[in-house]
Amino acid sequence: MALNVSNLEFKLLQILIEKDQYQSVNSIAEQLNFSRRSTYYYMKSVSEKLIKNKIDPPRNVKGQGYYLSKQSKEQLNIIFSTDNYKNVYKKQEKKFSAKERQVITIILMFGLSSYVTISKLAGIFNVTRNTIVNDFSVIKDNLLEYDFSVIGTSIGHHFTGNEFAIRNYFQDHLTEFLTGLNSLYKMDNSSALLDFKNFSELIVMIKDWMHKVEFQSSSSFSDDAIRSMENFYALVLLRILAKHTLPSHSLNKQKEGYEELQARKEFEMAGDFLAHIGIDTEEYKEEVFYLESLLLSSQLKEISPTNNSDIKKQVQKSTKQIINNFKHLAEANFKNEKQLKEELYVHMLSTYYRVKFNHQYKDSAVLSIKENYPEIYTYTSISIDPFEKLTSQPLNDNEIGLIAIYFGAHLLNQESRYLEILLVCSSGLGTSQLLKNQLATIFPGCILRGPVTKRDYDNFSVINSDVVISTIPLKEKEKQVIVVNPVMNEAEVSQLRKQFT
Repeated sequence: MALNVSNLEFKLLQILIEKDQYQSVNSIAEQLNFSRRSTYYYMKSVSEKLIKNKIDPPRNVKGQGYYLSKQSKEQLNIIFSTDNYKNVYKKQEKKFSAKERQVITIILMFGLSSYVTISKLAGIFNVTRNTIVNDFSVIKDNLLEYDFSVIGTSIGHHFTGNEFAIRNYFQDHLTEFLTGLNSLYKMDNSSALLDFKNFSELIVMIKDWMHKVEFQSSSSFSDDAIRSMENFYALVLLRILAKHTLPSHSLNKQKEGYEELQARKEFEMAGDFLAHIGIDTEEYKEEVFYLESLLLSSQLKEISPTNNSDIKKQVQKSTKQIINNFKHLAEANFKNEKQLKEELYVHMLSTYYRVKFNHQYKDSAVLSIKENYPEIYTYTSISIDPFEKLTSQPLNDNEIGLIAIYFGAHLLNQESRYLEILLVCSSGLGTSQLLKNQLATIFPGCILRGPVTKRDYDNFSVINSDVVISTIPLKEKEKQVIVVNPVMNEAEVSQLRKQFT
């Protein structure tokens, strides 16, 4: 007889098999590091599977707890004694590095888990309490330069301080935290640590809303922008719903900034979405502005040519000045300057809102352009003066790197024929063009198709190109998929040359 139970369900059954006394929900939850809600969920799932296999399910005696009949225990012991079950369900304890533990701990605090206590974390990670105490010490030290901190109470550890700073910190380290979130999701007791069902539902709602915004505004977000927004803002919503909200004027101290935001159609879209979630948009109006600012700061693939507002005109003007400055410094001309102006303008418009509302890009991965193309980066850093005057704030190295990518993409532009490559890129226009032109340089005789988004690729029934090169993992459709970084280093370039030449 085969009993298809998960590792977690197996552990729950082992408790009931090994214990002769009744097991209360609280006791089972404690032993498995579950929440009561998760315990009920797995108990229901186990019961249904046992009944399907003609085995009496766990019985519940009111006021006492759950137990398995003697016959059920004997049947399950026979099933679980086979080599197959010994191999599949033997206890596996993943070893987490200190960094992994600390990242997951921060996610749990940001996502408002009730399990951020020293004893619970020690059980989750299978380490000593002293190890967890040291982890919290490291986390606190790393937060000293920020406008918030971590405090421990009788009910656990949590963030305290400036809510806007808390969110900015999480957003600045989003790539790292998304990796940790993925590790957390794969943990046996993930559902007990964070309500992933609720979290997943919020992600779907945010994704659907962003597609609705695309339709209503005639603009289009990059795949990366949607992925970042849905994961980050789903956790932000958990904080908002738990009353961890922004006080007035968190985004900007200037009245003019809010007047500008409220005049845009995105303000109404943001308000409608939050109201649909059940958030009082009058009481928490700052949250409407915050969501709108995230939306305006997101990477775009294209924007509507209509509604040529004063801000758009100013950004367009500064974009032209930046390009002219770069041409003068680098003594360079662009084969398709019109295309460069259009692409860079789309990028600079979202950059304007990132700078204005303190969402500047902080992912250090983009700084590879500084290492691989130092002259282009230097010329760019000097050329952006008109834009910095417009925003009255300097751009950080990461934002400068993103702009440099556009110039690098067009400087490397070459005609190409021969090997046909389909390029799939989830990033913005500049990164896509740089990667495209890097490939054209590596394979001067190739035919490059794209770049297309993952959404486009998923809709293709047949891939006619010889190979697919992508910045994200994809399901192969009878053609090889090679995953590369958006800005390839020398090692990746060398590897591609070896593979196709």
